[in-house]
Amino acid sequence: MNSVESNFEFLAECDNTFLQRPIEPPTFMEVLGNPHWENVWSNILAFFLDDSNGHGMKNLWAKSLLECAKKKSPSGCDKYENDISNIDAIREYHTKKGKSIDILVHGDNYVIGIENKVYSGVHNPLDDYVETIDKEAKGTEAGLERTPVYILLTLCEVSEKELRENSRNHEKWINVLYNDYFEQILDNFGKYMDEADEKWTIFMKDFIKTAKKRIGGGENMKLDSDTVKFMKEKENDISKFLDWTDDVKASLKSKVVEIRREIERTEDIRDLYEYSEGAKVKRLKVWDYSPVKSDLYACTGIDVKFEGGKRTLVAEIILDYEWRIFIWERDHEDDSRGREILDDIKEIAQNEDDCIREITNGAKLNDRDNWKGRVLLLQRNADEDCTTVLKEYMRVAVKLVVGLAEKYDKFTTEQQ
Repeated sequence: MNSVESNFEFLAECDNTFLQRPIEPPTFMEVLGNPHWENVWSNILAFFLDDSNGHGMKNLWAKSLLECAKKKSPSGCDKYENDISNIDAIREYHTKKGKSIDILVHGDNYVIGIENKVYSGVHNPLDDYVETIDKEAKGTEAGLERTPVYILLTLCEVSEKELRENSRNHEKWINVLYNDYFEQILDNFGKYMDEADEKWTIFMKDFIKTAKKRIGGGENMKLDSDTVKFMKEKENDISKFLDWTDDVKASLKSKVVEIRREIERTEDIRDLYEYSEGAKVKRLKVWDYSPVKSDLYACTGIDVKFEGGKRTLVAEIILDYEWRIFIWERDHEDDSRGREILDDIKEIAQNEDDCIREITNGAKLNDRDNWKGRVLLLQRNADEDCTTVLKEYMRVAVKLVVGLAEKYDKFTTEQQ
């Protein structure tokens, strides 16, 4: 028995209590392997929000969203009282400054801007979005002015501090939680049920069930008296275990942030920033992330997307019990795309220095479920002090990602 097991012996007792409940079967979205992809959720939302898409639910999703906005609005505004119809939902609506609003909804009486966040934090140009939403709401002809609504749709509550840090117009944004939104949709569905298409009703319920599992509390999460009694008896042990888990998460995040700062000092990364100022790079984003729920890992990475290209390439470091460096394409994590990327980086490396060629020769397609379909460049034990190695491999990863972005941008341009 190791030190962790000896400190938390109570965990062994869990098998005879709440952990032996039936396993909840997967949803269709989980079978597809994309239950948490933000872009997939946005595509589904836009489909159901648009009343011309043949789902037969008319304005159910838009009306329910406005009702949620009214409940969350500080003043309980009367401006949400009007009905909405003739709804058009547009994905990735471009702003004047070249950024993209996740979903922009046009309808009678309203223009609704939706920034959708599944697990990622709020690091978006919200003020730019507000200007675009306001401009769309004013219209170009007399009498067409509509009410602008600014929605931040999230799994968990966004703090006022985080909103203030991202927007001078933070008071305009209404944070609607997915759980509240879904409850409102289901409450209203009875009025639309007769005309709703049966096929799309099934998909709607599958999406909601999938999302609710991300929020927490599946259908089989029913607490019986034995479970409650066990939790009560082991309350102190559980509290210590959760504190320890939080400490581990904080440590993982701290290490990753430290590595990210080191990487940003790397010459090739600084050169990439300078290169992006020439407007060739449409999207250059350095980020770090740690999940808010049960997953014990933290990560940092760089997104690169070129002007005219449609593909976002990522160089990423993940830390759990190992350090790993991945190269992958956002929203296309599957074996076929992973093999394409692996072949392409090996081709790109042939024109680079010996170090890049050597590192790339060791690259392979990852077969671990959590990050399946990504190209694995490095794998080291988390206990190792490998800052220098991580910096060097990440330098190579960024070089390869930029090469991929250039290759795919050129291909896209030639196909147009």
